[in-house]
This record gives sequence, C-alpha cells and structure tokens, in this order.
Amino acid sequence: METDNVITQQVNSGDDLHGSTLAYYYADMSSGRVQPAEAHVETASRFRELTTALANVATSDQMEKVLRDLCTTSEIDAMGQRLQVARLVKDGVPYQEISRRTGASTATVTRVAQWVRRGEGGYELLLGKD
Repeated sequence: METDNVITQQVNSGDDLHGSTLAYYYADMSSGRVQPAEAHVETASRFRELTTALANVATSDQMEKVLRDLCTTSEIDAMGQRLQVARLVKDGVPYQEISRRTGASTATVTRVAQWVRRGEGGYELLLGKD
C-alpha cells in the first residue's frame, strides 16, 4: 500500500514524524503539563525503534503474531476498544452510547475523540478517510 511505504520511508529516514506524539506521550497526568520528548531520550529512542520495527510488518497475519508476542491480552483489548471507540466517534455516535456499546469509560471516549479530531492522523490511517 502506498501509504505504508510513505510511513515506512518517513520513519526510516529519521524525520520527526512522531515528535508531537512523543510530546503528548510524556504528559504529566496530574498537572496536565507536557514535557518535551527530548527530556526522555531513552523512551524516545525506544519509541523510534518500535515504530521502525512495526513499519516492517507486511501482513495482518504477521501483525497478529507481533501483537500477541509484544502485548498482554489486556493491552490488546484496550487498543481494540479504542479502535472501536474511534470508529463510533467518526460515525457521530453520542459519547454515552459509545461508552455503553464498547464498555469504555466516558473519559476514554473523550480522550479517543480528541485524538481522532486533533491527533496525528493515526486513527484516520487505521480507519480510512470518510
């Protein structure tokens, strides 16, 4: 897929594709302050290594194997739930109804909705553009 090649090239070229994602990743949840990714060099390096490795996975069967080896069942379930939430947000379903259908808390629904609307475009890549 052309989009996959572009993403792989950007990740492999070492550009700042995920810079703002990393900045959000280090949000201090108690204060709401965002620390720059540069303050966490080791985690930023791990994130880059992970994204590069995942970009090399070619098929959904291979991705299943990777996710099963890499993640706990709870982590896989949480990611799957967020994807369901994102799809329903894109479809315009009310938050309370999304929570009821998916079992996600309204806080999770709200966070996912923020990333769907103002994130890096990752959910759009996974769900496709309307």
